[in-house]
Amino acid sequence: IGEWVAAKPSIRTPHGYRLSQLFSVHIDPAEIAKEYSTTRHPDVFYNLSIGIGWVHAADRLETTEVTRWCGTLPQRRTDPGPCSMGVDQGNNFHVVISRPSPFAQRQIVHIGEYPNRVDSDWGKLDELMARYHVGRCVIDALPSQNSARSFALRHAGRIYLNTYGAEVRGRPIWDDQNYTVRENRTELLDASRALFRPPTGIAVVLPREDDMVKIFAQHVCALLKKREEAENGSVRYIYVHAAGTPDHWAHAWAYDTLCWGEDVAPSKPLSSPTLVAMAMPVGRRGMR
Repeated sequence: IGEWVAAKPSIRTPHGYRLSQLFSVHIDPAEIAKEYSTTRHPDVFYNLSIGIGWVHAADRLETTEVTRWCGTLPQRRTDPGPCSMGVDQGNNFHVVISRPSPFAQRQIVHIGEYPNRVDSDWGKLDELMARYHVGRCVIDALPSQNSARSFALRHAGRIYLNTYGAEVRGRPIWDDQNYTVRENRTELLDASRALFRPPTGIAVVLPREDDMVKIFAQHVCALLKKREEAENGSVRYIYVHAAGTPDHWAHAWAYDTLCWGEDVAPSKPLSSPTLVAMAMPVGRRGMR
């Protein structure tokens, strides 16, 4: 029958197994070869027939595609604003704060992680709202819905609680009465990730590359786009979380992008050409 031989015996826990249809005595290898040559969905073929994970290159974002937009300026400790803020809440708050930029669509000025263990920890978000003069913030509605709603009420009209809605298509649905926003998860993540692949120019500038920015990039790239086909033949695409890497900042970043087209007034451009050049991504200076 054969014996399983571990490729990395030093790793004890956990481990998995992969068996393709080529091992089956009930499936003709010629049929598999034919499918390989004719399939229009290589992801389905490799995932189901060969047993190898497959993601289209267009649906995979690499960390280098994110960090290439790092400038030379460090994160700011404060900002005159107006800024926007996206927050993913869980055991910790993962925060992304950005502002309009004179040389890109947006400039990220702060990426942070803060504990969320007790109610008083929410005060850190109040502090960030003040330090960065945040005009609009989008935060997860869950899991701490009551705390999130209290946070929204303390900054009425500036904080919106987010929930993803599979039924939503197109523009997000803003509810100014209840301070909520709903949008399609796949559409929002598509749009937020596309900013790191602008067809022309510069869409976003990150702070100078450091450990925090590197982890941010890993989170953003931890989501993979997956094709799902229902029994009736309908197809949809969803984002799934790659094992081993958290995705909190991917959602915080997406929430921040929701704010850009709303009530966040444009800021004054940087008046010093030197400051503009310093903040631009490395290798992009001198562009016309």
